[in-house]
Amino acid sequence: MRTARWLGRSHQSIRNGLSSVGAACQGEEGFREAVAELLRLERLAVKGDAGRDEWAWEPESLDPVVAGYAALAAIQPMLRSLTSDDQPKPTPCTEMTCHQVAVHLMESLVTLGGMAGASLAIPDQGSLETKVSTLADQALTAWRQRGLEGTVGDPGGRELPAALAPAIIDVELLLHGWDLAQGSGQTIEVSDQVAGYVAEVGAQLIEGGRGTAFAAEVAGEGGSALDRLAAFSG
Repeated sequence: MRTARWLGRSHQSIRNGLSSVGAACQGEEGFREAVAELLRLERLAVKGDAGRDEWAWEPESLDPVVAGYAALAAIQPMLRSLTSDDQPKPTPCTEMTCHQVAVHLMESLVTLGGMAGASLAIPDQGSLETKVSTLADQALTAWRQRGLEGTVGDPGGRELPAALAPAIIDVELLLHGWDLAQGSGQTIEVSDQVAGYVAEVGAQLIEGGRGTAFAAEVAGEGGSALDRLAAFSG
């Protein structure tokens, strides 16, 4: 079992959706994707369901920052469906309820954004989806602006490759999103491409945290790339 020791959509969704598109594409192709995203969000306003984010499902150029936006888009529908009744429910994250996992995820985003020089705080107002989306967007924007070169210091004073920090954001979003989905009886739709990439960039983090933040790999074969990532993380 893993432990957590590492560190209403509307207008907020429009901002996050366009940030994702803007991070991935430019020019005429970018304009077409931005228009498609606005139409998708219009469906959300009218029907309450925006449908699958095609950009997030299959980004053209994955890096740790782009993957973070894709992971965020994947977990947003699940976050939107959580209610107060889900807060005390247990999760696969050892001895942590859905509420505790959600708080840990937000605290981690604050810390990881801070490693890029951003001063973040958990919003006082808004739904859990809005709070997580705001913090993830701010943290990923900070890393996009800083760049992934060189090294950075973590809260414990250790130096680590700068590119590893946004990769941790990716892992936190997907794995704790999976925890919350399991605890609340939901599923997450994420492509094998995105989940596989997060598993690849997060492998060093997971292996290095065996026995502390991550338990031994859970035996099992098959399933989606997200299921395999969850099993690999213990």
